[in-house]
Amino acid sequence: MGNNWKEVLAKCFEDNQILASSIREAREKFDNFCEFIAEPGFEQLKEELNFYKVGAKIQSIKGYSISFQTNFVKSSISQFQYIVFLPKNSIQLELKSRVGGRKTKKGIVEVNECLFMEEAAPPAVMDISQEDFIHEVIRHYRNFLFTSTVSTE
Repeated sequence: MGNNWKEVLAKCFEDNQILASSIREAREKFDNFCEFIAEPGFEQLKEELNFYKVGAKIQSIKGYSISFQTNFVKSSISQFQYIVFLPKNSIQLELKSRVGGRKTKKGIVEVNECLFMEEAAPPAVMDISQEDFIHEVIRHYRNFLFTSTVSTE
């Protein structure tokens, strides 16, 4: 019992190392998610939106977020934005998304935050296909467009 506190202290530092390692690992997995799923999916969607004369832009912050922004038709004014991000100090790949936009070119940007693809548990995020990812973005984009169209503002 005399040296037990030393073992507790050593375990404290060991556990902290494990947490720090888990945070780094989650960031690395997020970077892989962005590189192999999100960015190629956004690129395909951007290419297809050209057909509808909707400009789009992709931005990413390594280890933190990737975003997709669309503009109003034949305009450079941002209309819709979809962001996938890994919350700060996450120890697993439990992603969140921010969906926002403006209903009119002079309107204010409204943003909602939610879990990214709720049905995909953190370990399954890397198994999401690009097609499923694109469907998820389109689902939010469609809801935004329909809500904007029927809005009474």
